[in-house]
Formats: sequence, C-alpha cells, structure tokens
Amino acid sequence: VHLPPAADGNGALQIARSLTARGVRDYYVVSTGELANSISLGTYRELRNAELRRDQLAALGFNPILEPRTEQVRQWWID
Repeated sequence: VHLPPAADGNGALQIARSLTARGVRDYYVVSTGELANSISLGTYRELRNAELRRDQLAALGFNPILEPRTEQVRQWWID
C-alpha cells in the first residue's frame, strides 16, 4: 500500500508531514527507484489487511494505492 509519487522530494516530505499531522506514524518516504518520492504505507501478507490500511488512509483524505508485490526467491533442491 502506498501513496502516489510526489513531483519531487520536497513534495514527498510535505505529504509525510501531512500524514504525521493526521496521526499516521508508520510510513516510509521512498527516495530511490521506480517509486521514488512516494510514501510506503506497509506491505501485507493478507489482502484484507492491506484493504483495511488503504481504507483507513482514504478516510483521512489520502489516495492510497493497493498493488500486489511479488519477489523472486532462489530455491535449491536435490534430485
């Protein structure tokens, strides 16, 4: 769950301050990569928990995005 990227780092910090002012403390300002200047609001194993988080932030006036996230994991086995 994340908020869309701001135009720049200052915009991302402004959004972070707005989150803090509304009582949200558990977020991370993404500074590099594809989602630079976005605000991460957590990763969740259960879809329902991600939906609840999205709905909580939406109720505070934000526009959170819920996207699936997958990671490739190396596996080793013996034949």
